[in-house]
Amino acid sequence: MESIFERDASVTGFFLKDGYKSREKPDYFIDETGSIDWQPRVYTLAGYLGERCDCSYIIDIGCGRARKLINMYPDYQVVGIDFGENIRYCEESYPHGSWIEFDFEQPQLLEVADDIVKNAIIVCADVVEHLVNPSHLFCNLRKMMDLAPVCLLSTPERDLVRGPGNLGPPGNTSHVREWNIEEFTKLLRFYDFNLGYIGLTASNNQGWQMETILAVIGSNKNDNMNSCRCDLDELKPEILKRI
Repeated sequence: MESIFERDASVTGFFLKDGYKSREKPDYFIDETGSIDWQPRVYTLAGYLGERCDCSYIIDIGCGRARKLINMYPDYQVVGIDFGENIRYCEESYPHGSWIEFDFEQPQLLEVADDIVKNAIIVCADVVEHLVNPSHLFCNLRKMMDLAPVCLLSTPERDLVRGPGNLGPPGNTSHVREWNIEEFTKLLRFYDFNLGYIGLTASNNQGWQMETILAVIGSNKNDNMNSCRCDLDELKPEILKRI
């Protein structure tokens, strides 16, 4: 049987431009509380899509300390996935959530019950840029999209944040690499995601600069009932209002 990890974009250089230099050893990201709310519209959109797609769960991959995720309870049951100090903080602070410790740097299968995944909106907000090899994350997401109706995936738009001449490594020492929107689109297509929409969303609630890539990914094209239950083409006008 084919492993879900057969596809590995590292052989393409992750579709980054020639001359780009990634960071080899990123710092661990501690999601400390503060006044800036990052990716604010991603979670608002997740709530809207959860209602439209009749979902009862939000799964947040790379949830950090889950400040935005936990605010979605009790409208949704919340499942947060992270590792180290961040996930321990969630376990100690939010007993009403479900918390899974998992390191996506390892080629291992993320196990979440099928009944949860098929009734969940998946959020993966500004996580991929922290990973030395994000292929393990993408392969797990691709498998989850056999069941889940929608995944919201975001990452900084390098040309807008750093300038078009930037060759890395990123200024943020917890980031390994960053993409522009053309490169990131190629990366998602490499993993054969059902890409319903890709564009820009607000990076934070301070300046509201549209400098973050947002990809809205639908169920895999396999006659999954969720493809009918959450038609991204039909929902696109409402999605555009909320990003």
